[in-house]
Amino acid sequence: MNDKPSENDAESAAEAELQALSALDEAEAALAAESSGSASRRSLRRRLLQRRQREVCIDVYDGYGTTETLRISGRVYFKRRDKVSEADDTRFRNLVNTSRQFMTYDARQVWVQVTLGAEHQAEVCTDDHGIFEVMLSGLGDLAGGIYPVAVQLAEGNQRRISAEVGQGHFIVHPADSDRVGIISDIDDTILLTEATRKVRMLKNIFLKNPLTQGAIPGMSEIYRAIHYGPEGDGYDATHYVSSSPAHLYRRISHFLGHEAFPAGSIDLKTVRLRNRGQSTDSLFDHQHYKYGRIQRILETFPRRRFVLFGDSGEHDSAIYRRISQRYPDQILAVYIHNVTEADPFHSHYQGQMLFSSIEKVRRDLLQRGLIYPETLEQPADDF
Repeated sequence: MNDKPSENDAESAAEAELQALSALDEAEAALAAESSGSASRRSLRRRLLQRRQREVCIDVYDGYGTTETLRISGRVYFKRRDKVSEADDTRFRNLVNTSRQFMTYDARQVWVQVTLGAEHQAEVCTDDHGIFEVMLSGLGDLAGGIYPVAVQLAEGNQRRISAEVGQGHFIVHPADSDRVGIISDIDDTILLTEATRKVRMLKNIFLKNPLTQGAIPGMSEIYRAIHYGPEGDGYDATHYVSSSPAHLYRRISHFLGHEAFPAGSIDLKTVRLRNRGQSTDSLFDHQHYKYGRIQRILETFPRRRFVLFGDSGEHDSAIYRRISQRYPDQILAVYIHNVTEADPFHSHYQGQMLFSSIEKVRRDLLQRGLIYPETLEQPADDF
């Protein structure tokens, strides 16, 4: 790790980032004072921008790791004026709020403090994309389960900028854990997106919000039943892997909590709309990206076995077939939500269950002994 930059260096980096505030922010401040005189308009605009300049957001990406090594990552960016989503928000309000999630400015060279429990802390600096990543090791004092990790601004940054403490949830198990887990796609597997119909997909993303976009019926109940185990002993091992950009992290996390899906890790693409670099993922290469993320989960926990969930619209069947062939001992079952009216007897789905009704999945899981009827009534996790 490089030496910590001086306070002046941190302020210079912050000032440079602040100069990149969007024209939309300035327009909003000016319109808010349109009825006032020019002097008061300038004063209000200056106060609004100064207030905004001092606030950043810290997203901590829900993750996973072992008691030997835990990777914690997230993003710090300058806060935009937004509104908490409500079920009765208009389509225009949803459009504005969703658009703003893509129109953020990265907080470069900002130091943050990462805290896991009372014994494990580290400080790390964000890169030129506002991304931070740190590895914690020696977590043998932790029992297997899901743990909260808090990330806040390091002391040296607190005079220049402010932020609420970010928090993520992390699956931590010994490397030799043999618990059963879930690896799941998101779009059209648990979240109604209609990705195969591009116009409808854009409407669902931009004109709806996490409270109104809608979940695939019955999926959260099934996931909770697997997550808690056939005897209710708690597997705590659910992983969500999606090709959606990380800009939508808060939206997806909000959706999972609202629809009572079990807490777990969330893998999203790091996509840059500008200043694209080697640290970013391809916007269009779904197969390579998802295969790599799933492979990392399997190799992190080589004795764990998984149930895979995907849909027929975005190559999930082909990806899962490759995964099953390479890691046959770790894949218990593959379920593909049929969103394209695909032929269930096609060779593409050999060894997989193509389903339209969740009842078909429920019966198969019960037959395999992966869920018991009583576990279908387990309570939801708190995100």
